[in-house]
Amino acid sequence: DFLYHNKSLVKLDLPMVKEIGSSFCAHNDRLKYILLPKVKTIKYAFLIYNQSLIELDLPNVEWIGNDFCNSNTNLKKINLPKVKTIESNFCYLNNSIEHLSLPKVKTIGTDFFHYNQSLSSFYAPNLKKVGTEFLAINFCLKSLIIPKLENKENIIKLLNRKMSLDVLVLNDKLMNSNYPLVLSYKKKFLLKEKRRKIFLFMKRIEETCKYVRR
Repeated sequence: DFLYHNKSLVKLDLPMVKEIGSSFCAHNDRLKYILLPKVKTIKYAFLIYNQSLIELDLPNVEWIGNDFCNSNTNLKKINLPKVKTIESNFCYLNNSIEHLSLPKVKTIGTDFFHYNQSLSSFYAPNLKKVGTEFLAINFCLKSLIIPKLENKENIIKLLNRKMSLDVLVLNDKLMNSNYPLVLSYKKKFLLKEKRRKIFLFMKRIEETCKYVRR
Protein backbone atom coordinates (compact mmCIF):
# COMPACT_ATOMS: atom_id res chain seq x y z
CA ASP A 1 0.00 0.00 0.00
CA PHE A 2 2.38 2.72 -1.23
CA LEU A 3 -0.25 5.44 -1.62
CA TYR A 4 -3.55 4.87 0.14
CA HIS A 5 -6.31 7.33 1.04
CA ASN A 6 -4.22 10.44 0.37
CA LYS A 7 -6.46 13.52 0.42
CA SER A 8 -4.11 16.17 -1.01
CA LEU A 9 -1.72 14.73 -3.64
CA VAL A 10 -2.62 15.77 -7.22
CA LYS A 11 0.40 14.58 -9.23
CA LEU A 12 2.73 11.64 -8.63
CA ASP A 13 6.07 11.65 -10.44
CA LEU A 14 8.65 8.95 -9.60
CA PRO A 15 11.48 9.40 -12.14
CA MET A 16 13.91 6.80 -10.73
CA VAL A 17 11.58 3.88 -9.83
CA LYS A 18 11.98 0.77 -12.05
CA GLU A 19 9.54 -1.75 -10.53
CA ILE A 20 6.15 -1.43 -8.85
CA GLY A 21 4.91 -4.00 -6.31
CA SER A 22 1.36 -4.84 -5.25
CA SER A 23 -1.40 -2.47 -4.07
CA PHE A 24 0.42 0.61 -5.31
CA CYS A 25 -2.27 3.28 -5.39
CA ALA A 26 -5.83 3.16 -4.02
CA HIS A 27 -8.58 5.53 -2.86
CA ASN A 28 -6.76 8.82 -3.45
CA ASP A 29 -9.41 11.51 -3.87
CA ARG A 30 -7.46 14.26 -5.67
CA LEU A 31 -4.77 12.37 -7.59
CA LYS A 32 -4.99 13.24 -11.32
CA TYR A 33 -1.66 12.36 -12.95
CA ILE A 34 0.86 9.54 -12.53
CA LEU A 35 4.25 9.58 -14.27
CA LEU A 36 6.59 6.60 -13.97
CA PRO A 37 9.12 7.05 -16.79
CA LYS A 38 11.55 4.23 -15.88
CA VAL A 39 9.21 1.54 -14.56
CA LYS A 40 9.37 -1.72 -16.57
CA THR A 41 7.38 -4.11 -14.36
CA ILE A 42 4.09 -3.65 -12.52
CA LYS A 43 2.83 -6.49 -10.31
CA TYR A 44 -0.83 -6.55 -9.22
CA ALA A 45 -3.54 -4.25 -7.86
CA PHE A 46 -1.82 -1.19 -9.33
CA LEU A 47 -4.65 1.37 -9.41
CA ILE A 48 -7.91 0.92 -7.53
CA TYR A 49 -10.65 3.48 -7.09
CA ASN A 50 -8.85 6.77 -7.71
CA GLN A 51 -11.82 8.83 -8.83
CA SER A 52 -9.95 11.95 -9.98
CA LEU A 53 -7.22 10.19 -11.97
CA ILE A 54 -7.16 11.43 -15.60
CA GLU A 55 -3.86 10.36 -17.16
CA LEU A 56 -1.35 7.56 -16.70
CA ASP A 57 2.06 7.73 -18.41
CA LEU A 58 4.09 4.49 -18.43
CA PRO A 59 6.43 4.83 -21.44
CA ASN A 60 8.78 1.92 -20.60
CA VAL A 61 6.54 -0.68 -18.94
CA GLU A 62 6.93 -4.12 -20.58
CA TRP A 63 5.05 -6.44 -18.19
CA ILE A 64 1.81 -5.87 -16.25
CA GLY A 65 0.37 -8.24 -13.63
CA ASN A 66 -3.21 -8.87 -12.46
CA ASP A 67 -5.77 -6.20 -11.58
CA PHE A 68 -3.92 -3.34 -13.20
CA CYS A 69 -6.68 -0.75 -13.12
CA ASN A 70 -10.04 -1.08 -11.39
CA SER A 71 -12.83 1.50 -11.08
CA ASN A 72 -10.99 4.73 -11.90
CA THR A 73 -14.04 6.42 -13.38
CA ASN A 74 -12.35 9.54 -14.84
CA LEU A 75 -9.25 7.87 -16.29
CA LYS A 76 -9.12 8.95 -19.94
CA LYS A 77 -5.61 8.23 -21.16
CA ILE A 78 -3.07 5.43 -20.67
CA ASN A 79 0.31 5.54 -22.42
CA LEU A 80 1.81 2.03 -22.76
CA PRO A 81 3.89 2.01 -25.96
CA LYS A 82 6.25 -0.83 -24.93
CA VAL A 83 4.12 -3.27 -22.95
CA LYS A 84 4.39 -6.85 -24.30
CA THR A 85 2.54 -8.94 -21.72
CA ILE A 86 -0.62 -8.17 -19.74
CA GLU A 87 -2.06 -10.61 -17.18
CA SER A 88 -5.74 -10.75 -16.17
CA ASN A 89 -8.20 -7.97 -15.27
CA PHE A 90 -6.60 -5.09 -17.13
CA CYS A 91 -8.85 -2.00 -16.81
CA TYR A 92 -11.76 -3.71 -15.14
CA LEU A 93 -14.96 -1.74 -14.50
CA ASN A 94 -15.90 1.84 -15.35
CA ASN A 95 -12.95 3.75 -16.75
CA SER A 96 -13.41 6.65 -19.21
CA ILE A 97 -10.79 5.58 -21.77
CA GLU A 98 -12.05 6.08 -25.32
CA HIS A 99 -8.99 5.05 -27.35
CA LEU A 100 -6.46 2.38 -26.38
CA SER A 101 -3.31 1.70 -28.38
CA LEU A 102 -0.94 -1.13 -27.41
CA PRO A 103 1.45 -1.33 -30.37
CA LYS A 104 3.83 -3.98 -28.95
CA VAL A 105 1.59 -6.18 -26.81
CA LYS A 106 1.67 -9.87 -27.78
CA THR A 107 -0.14 -11.66 -24.95
CA ILE A 108 -3.20 -10.62 -22.93
CA GLY A 109 -4.84 -12.63 -20.13
CA THR A 110 -8.48 -13.03 -19.08
CA ASP A 111 -11.02 -10.24 -18.56
CA PHE A 112 -9.16 -7.68 -20.62
CA PHE A 113 -10.97 -4.33 -20.60
CA HIS A 114 -14.14 -5.73 -19.07
CA TYR A 115 -17.18 -3.47 -18.72
CA ASN A 116 -15.87 -0.08 -19.80
CA GLN A 117 -18.64 1.85 -21.52
CA SER A 118 -16.44 4.57 -23.06
CA LEU A 119 -14.01 2.51 -25.15
CA SER A 120 -14.51 3.23 -28.86
CA SER A 121 -11.26 1.99 -30.43
CA PHE A 122 -8.66 -0.68 -29.69
CA TYR A 123 -5.42 -1.00 -31.67
CA ALA A 124 -2.98 -3.88 -31.08
CA PRO A 125 -1.18 -4.75 -34.35
CA ASN A 126 1.08 -7.42 -32.79
CA LEU A 127 -1.38 -9.11 -30.44
CA LYS A 128 -1.29 -12.91 -30.87
CA LYS A 129 -2.98 -14.44 -27.81
CA VAL A 130 -5.89 -13.38 -25.59
CA GLY A 131 -7.66 -14.99 -22.63
CA THR A 132 -11.39 -15.47 -22.10
CA GLU A 133 -13.79 -12.52 -21.80
CA PHE A 134 -11.66 -10.39 -24.10
CA LEU A 135 -13.28 -6.91 -24.47
CA ALA A 136 -16.50 -8.12 -22.84
CA ILE A 137 -19.34 -5.61 -22.40
CA ASN A 138 -17.89 -2.65 -24.30
CA PHE A 139 -20.95 -1.51 -26.22
CA CYS A 140 -19.39 1.69 -27.58
CA LEU A 141 -16.56 -0.11 -29.41
CA LYS A 142 -16.41 1.07 -33.04
CA SER A 143 -12.89 0.21 -34.15
CA LEU A 144 -11.06 -3.08 -33.53
CA ILE A 145 -7.64 -3.66 -35.13
CA ILE A 146 -5.96 -6.95 -34.15
CA PRO A 147 -4.56 -8.40 -37.42
CA LYS A 148 -2.20 -11.02 -35.89
CA LEU A 149 -4.50 -12.65 -33.33
CA GLU A 150 -4.04 -16.42 -33.48
CA ASN A 151 -6.04 -18.21 -30.74
CA LYS A 152 -9.42 -18.39 -32.40
CA GLU A 153 -11.15 -20.15 -29.48
CA ASN A 154 -11.00 -17.09 -27.20
CA ILE A 155 -12.14 -14.58 -29.81
CA ILE A 156 -15.23 -16.51 -30.93
CA LYS A 157 -17.36 -15.04 -28.11
CA LEU A 158 -16.35 -11.54 -29.17
CA LEU A 159 -17.10 -12.31 -32.82
CA ASN A 160 -20.54 -13.62 -31.87
CA ARG A 161 -21.48 -10.47 -29.96
CA LYS A 162 -23.74 -7.83 -31.44
CA MET A 163 -21.61 -4.74 -31.93
CA SER A 164 -21.78 -2.09 -34.61
CA LEU A 165 -18.18 -1.67 -35.76
CA ASP A 166 -17.03 0.91 -38.29
CA VAL A 167 -13.52 -0.60 -38.52
CA LEU A 168 -12.63 -4.28 -38.14
CA VAL A 169 -9.20 -5.74 -38.95
CA LEU A 170 -8.50 -9.40 -38.11
CA ASN A 171 -6.28 -12.05 -39.68
CA ASP A 172 -7.38 -13.22 -43.14
CA LYS A 173 -8.94 -16.45 -41.90
CA LEU A 174 -11.19 -14.68 -39.39
CA MET A 175 -12.07 -11.90 -41.83
CA ASN A 176 -13.30 -14.58 -44.27
CA SER A 177 -15.34 -16.40 -41.61
CA ASN A 178 -19.10 -16.38 -41.06
CA TYR A 179 -19.22 -15.17 -37.47
CA PRO A 180 -22.06 -12.68 -36.81
CA LEU A 181 -19.77 -9.75 -35.98
CA VAL A 182 -17.73 -10.29 -39.14
CA LEU A 183 -20.84 -10.65 -41.31
CA SER A 184 -22.51 -7.55 -39.80
CA TYR A 185 -19.35 -5.52 -40.35
CA LYS A 186 -19.09 -6.66 -43.99
CA LYS A 187 -22.75 -5.82 -44.57
CA LYS A 188 -22.29 -2.38 -43.02
CA PHE A 189 -19.11 -1.78 -45.01
CA LEU A 190 -20.80 -2.79 -48.30
CA LEU A 191 -23.75 -0.51 -47.54
CA LYS A 192 -21.40 2.42 -46.85
CA GLU A 193 -19.51 1.70 -50.06
CA LYS A 194 -22.76 1.57 -52.02
CA ARG A 195 -23.90 4.90 -50.55
CA ARG A 196 -20.52 6.44 -51.31
CA LYS A 197 -20.72 5.36 -54.95
CA ILE A 198 -24.27 6.68 -55.26
CA PHE A 199 -23.17 9.99 -53.75
CA LEU A 200 -20.25 10.28 -56.20
CA PHE A 201 -22.52 9.37 -59.11
CA MET A 202 -25.10 12.00 -58.15
CA LYS A 203 -22.35 14.56 -57.71
CA ARG A 204 -21.06 13.87 -61.23
CA ILE A 205 -24.58 14.28 -62.63
CA GLU A 206 -24.97 17.58 -60.80
CA GLU A 207 -21.65 18.86 -62.17
CA THR A 208 -22.62 17.77 -65.68
CA CYS A 209 -25.94 19.61 -65.43
CA LYS A 210 -24.17 22.76 -64.28
CA TYR A 211 -21.79 22.50 -67.26
CA VAL A 212 -24.71 22.03 -69.71
CA ARG A 213 -26.56 25.07 -68.31
CA ARG A 214 -23.53 27.24 -69.02
